Amino acid sequence: MQVLGIGSVAIGFAFRDILQNFLAGILLLVTQPFRIGDQIVASNYEGTVEDIQTRATFIRTYDGRHVVVPNADLFTDTVVVNTAFEHRGTSTTWASATVTTSYALAVSFWRLYGARRECSLSPRLMCC
Repeated sequence: MQVLGIGSVAIGFAFRDILQNFLAGILLLVTQPFRIGDQIVASNYEGTVEDIQTRATFIRTYDGRHVVVPNADLFTDTVVVNTAFEHRGTSTTWASATVTTSYALAVSFWRLYGARRECSLSPRLMCC
């Protein structure tokens, strides 16, 4: 009877990873944090997702290597999806350019009119 108990525990540990990858694969297919064709960074690999199966996800790296990543790793570790949004960083670039341009205009305005005695620093009237 003890042999049967020990054998079932050994089988349970053997199938633990398989079941974990299967359940993670089902959850990845349902929630779709990334899709086929997305460019992702996962488990120290970066590339394009070629296929998502219930056991593993297949990634083609930029240098042409074919990587098989277990779904349990993708489900528990951090995954960066580079193609999640159509335009990455556009708003940051525009905001940065706007702030830089506004600052440059303010400095130019101050250099041009700031040295005049009749200029006021009040919020109502910047310069006479």
